[in-house]
Amino acid sequence: MSGAMLIGLHISRIRAISLWEGALFVMTVMLGTDGVGIQSAGKFHCVALVADWCGEAPLWSAALKALYWTDINRCLIHRITPEDEQVPTWRFSEPVTALALTTNECLLVVVLESRLVL
Repeated sequence: MSGAMLIGLHISRIRAISLWEGALFVMTVMLGTDGVGIQSAGKFHCVALVADWCGEAPLWSAALKALYWTDINRCLIHRITPEDEQVPTWRFSEPVTALALTTNECLLVVVLESRLVL
């Protein structure tokens, strides 16, 4: 699974995510005592099977403890939280190419093919 992105940095562990084959996968990596070397790494496991055509732009909101990502080709934004692992999805009329956090934790900047929206 190439292209994994590291999120959720903790004192002794890191969570790695990968959007692959239409699903969201997560892996926990335990750091060595020096905080640099890898002591052990688990296996990726699927937490959301969403049938994405092109899952991209993962964005972690620490305030909401939520991970957002897009399916560019299907014009979607997905969200998942560790507590419930439910995946609400929002549909747009054009491709969603990027996401960004704002100072208001209830708002995201959504970059569409032709414009920005909040």
